Amino acid sequence: MTLLCPFFITFYSQGFWKKIDTYREQPDVSFKHKMLLLLETQSPDELIFWSTYEQLNQVMNHELLQTMPSVEHREEDHNRDGKKDELKMTIDVPLSKKKVVSVKLLLIFDYKLYFYSDFSMECAAYMQYSTSLPGSSFSTFGELSLMQRQPLRHAGKDVRYNIPVIDFSEPGNPPTSFENILLGYMRRNVTTSLKNTYSIWETGHAANGSFKINLVILYPEETILYPLRDGVGKHQFA
Repeated sequence: MTLLCPFFITFYSQGFWKKIDTYREQPDVSFKHKMLLLLETQSPDELIFWSTYEQLNQVMNHELLQTMPSVEHREEDHNRDGKKDELKMTIDVPLSKKKVVSVKLLLIFDYKLYFYSDFSMECAAYMQYSTSLPGSSFSTFGELSLMQRQPLRHAGKDVRYNIPVIDFSEPGNPPTSFENILLGYMRRNVTTSLKNTYSIWETGHAANGSFKINLVILYPEETILYPLRDGVGKHQFA
């Protein structure tokens, strides 16, 4: 019986036929200077839209912000390892007398991993907040987290998801709304999402008539799912 115990432990822990394993890696993330912003006001018919995509701006022309917002951002590498650790961003939107009650913001990133497969994708961070009280600023802090419904490849190049988040070539489903964009993105098996978020909504109206958005997004080390080579797995003996 003593000799059989290690066998049963290994069997029930899937040690003989383990097909998926994990490893830790900090991704190489870069903000692509692409974004969509939608502000909703107390008047349901008065939406404020702005993006870095000219095709979207043409479609949303009747809601397009006439004065371009001021956007300041920087990415920081705190431990000097060559990979950025966080994004800090401030967006200042000129509004005159409009009262903002909702924010929707989509930021686009490059996301790369190197340890096993050479993985790269275009990904997104989406944030939104709504309230009945008009605000002068919105601040949010969170982590850009990897979401996997399937493991990454264990070797070679993996560019399955290195395609535009906002894809104007997709037939029959043009990216003319946040709903269409997010639905298409959510259907991928590998994405990113903003997690562990903390948000602050400042009520009132700014003295200069603008609405300010403050962001800090961390790029944390991730636990990555990957298939063991040839699906055979590790033969583990205690």
